Amino acid sequence: MHEYYKKNQKKLVKQMKKILGPVKADIEDVTGVDGNYFLKKVENVYVNQYLQYLPYIGGSKNSGTMNLTHPAFLAAMYDYGRRYGMTVYEAGEISAKAFDIYYDSFPKFLLSAISKLLYSDLSQKILKKIIDRKKIFADKYPYAWLSEYQEPDREYSHRFIIHRCGIYEFLKDRDIAEFIPYICNLDYIMFGKLGIPLRRNKTISCGDESCDFLFAREGEVADAWPPPFLDPDNDLK
Repeated sequence: MHEYYKKNQKKLVKQMKKILGPVKADIEDVTGVDGNYFLKKVENVYVNQYLQYLPYIGGSKNSGTMNLTHPAFLAAMYDYGRRYGMTVYEAGEISAKAFDIYYDSFPKFLLSAISKLLYSDLSQKILKKIIDRKKIFADKYPYAWLSEYQEPDREYSHRFIIHRCGIYEFLKDRDIAEFIPYICNLDYIMFGKLGIPLRRNKTISCGDESCDFLFAREGEVADAWPPPFLDPDNDLK
């Protein structure tokens, strides 16, 4: 285990419990196993099978690190849950509900402030700076996200492309590749809570060469469940 994850292990496990704790009843319904017992076992899987091998991409200096640690405990939940018959769809639904509850715990004024900031002219400079900074980590760490900034247009206020996804690279060879699109689907929950109509037509986890993130200037937020990628008539992924 990298020293960064070892040092922050208690904090990361606490975060896992905070997010998955409210869906213990859902886990019990799916697996027939006591929720507290199940989450204790998931904690062991998370620490010993995921954090143990999770690649370092810059730690707290790289905001993308959270995009590794959070999905890793969801993957651990599905990984362990399969032995009790948990399907990938059920794991995806539980994950979606858990993060829906988690984002609902954020103060409304904070979500509103973030939303206003994202639609401000200043946010373009911030986004470009963040992506430029992440390129430094991407050049140094093979599992760090590699993104490309694109100028806004009349239809979209923000546009960027992800060419390399760290969590995809980490999970694709761990026999749970089918779960990765459900992790990506959580983006619709997060941006939906901010009132931002995310339009994403490509994802690496669904077999595309990149992921496109487009924030529509107009329109309704996309429904996060059922996942758009399961609907053959829906262009979103």
